[in-house]
Amino acid sequence: HHYSSDGNDDQGFKTTGISPEADRLREKLAAIVAWRDANVPDREVWLTEFGYDTDPKSPLHAPAVGAYSAPETQAIWLVRSYLALAAAGVDRAAQFMFRDVKQGDGGVFATCGMVTEKGRWEPKPSYWYIATLKTRLSGMRYASELPSGHPDVSVYRFVGASGATAFVVWCPTSDDRRVPGVTLPVGQETATRIDFAVGQPSGVSAPLVTRGGHVTIDAREQPVIVLLRSRHP
Repeated sequence: HHYSSDGNDDQGFKTTGISPEADRLREKLAAIVAWRDANVPDREVWLTEFGYDTDPKSPLHAPAVGAYSAPETQAIWLVRSYLALAAAGVDRAAQFMFRDVKQGDGGVFATCGMVTEKGRWEPKPSYWYIATLKTRLSGMRYASELPSGHPDVSVYRFVGASGATAFVVWCPTSDDRRVPGVTLPVGQETATRIDFAVGQPSGVSAPLVTRGGHVTIDAREQPVIVLLRSRHP
């Protein structure tokens, strides 16, 4: 189990959750994966608890960041946590948990769900974001990190067994950072942009214009998925 918070490694939650990048989540889990590879290579690495509350009174809450509300920040940080775990080589991961215990409680884990408490089951933004991540990257695995040309932009490449490719682009910051003009190499492929959106379990798609084998998008802290498809079946 591991929760990204200002309690650091002792998991003694103090005042707030922090982003997976601020917590160096990828690096921490990659060290465990490296130990596994060297000592017990036939075993899987599972992270069976991680997540954030949405109630600002919880010491594990995801805060509002710039234009993003607390529930939106929870959704963004959960997606970015899954990306970090994929890049670290973790075999399986389970966000804790599907539903809230009780809104307004203020306690740790009381509002860490993707939906509200039993009986209400109202989806939070994280429900739609994680559904989109699962749907759009289905059958793909993390392949590599690409240089973005910008110090505040991360680009991960995912590849499927059939050759399907996707990029995920985002700013790994926590101050509502925006970086325009991020260029991605797509070659002869067609490119479709997928934005995470409330109420959309597959996100919102839009075609991207290719120029000279590249597409250009603006990066922000909410990740964007770019799906590639061959022009010739």
